[in-house]
Amino acid sequence: MIVVNYYSEKQIENLLSLLCIEKHTDNFEVIVVSNSGVITSPAILRYCRVLYPDTNCGYARACNLGAKNANTDILVFCNPDIHSTFAQIKELVDITKRNESIGLLSIDTSNSLGKASNVTIQNTSDKVIGCLYVFRRSVFEGLSGWDENFFLWGEDTDLCLRVRKLNLSTSVAQNSGITHDAGVTWRTSQREKNILYTRVWLSSQTYLQLKHAGIQAAWKYLVKQIMIELVRVVTRKKPLGRAHHSLTHLKFCTFLLLKGNSIEDWVKFNGEKYKWQTV
Repeated sequence: MIVVNYYSEKQIENLLSLLCIEKHTDNFEVIVVSNSGVITSPAILRYCRVLYPDTNCGYARACNLGAKNANTDILVFCNPDIHSTFAQIKELVDITKRNESIGLLSIDTSNSLGKASNVTIQNTSDKVIGCLYVFRRSVFEGLSGWDENFFLWGEDTDLCLRVRKLNLSTSVAQNSGITHDAGVTWRTSQREKNILYTRVWLSSQTYLQLKHAGIQAAWKYLVKQIMIELVRVVTRKKPLGRAHHSLTHLKFCTFLLLKGNSIEDWVKFNGEKYKWQTV
């Protein structure tokens, strides 16, 4: 199990407690990749292998680092704010082992923890929620892992699209009893929310369009975003969903659109940082 930490030690401790990790150290290993510096939690240090990238390298690169250091045939990528027992994880692993047509297996998080019954598998052509993915290593390596050009957001959609291109299914385990506290690890500062949503989200979504549909699709996406933000500015309506500042959003969309054919240089991960950080 690979968990990426970004100031999420309390959530990881809770996950380890639910897994009863101390009873199952012979059955599986938890690798924690810390994007927020040195971990001090005794439970994490005792029961997990902790890896420290040189910098906050983003979610996709951290997951790849964890996978590179794992030595099992099954890889479970798990968010810190997942609530699951060991038996529930094991059931997902067993399902993945039995079904070679499954490229990746995720979960339906609409159930309550501990109330799993009659788990059923549903194949979907939609994006599969990225809070928990189970892979056979052979499939994961066949995909060359997560695309590290995504710093955050969009990497799960990209992975689903690439799995289906291998004629494998993206599947959801319903009635698993596993829950997800979506947004618990999200930043609390409004300013930080605005910056992250505007610059990271837009970079990721534009790159996603560019990679899978081409540069014209990326341009159309940015034009659509500009129109949406102009309406919001005029009507003074606050955006739904993740927080962002309309004027900042509008400015950055316009900046990316004006980059024309060089847009890829501004929305991909570039070495140690995004180029948008210098805009």
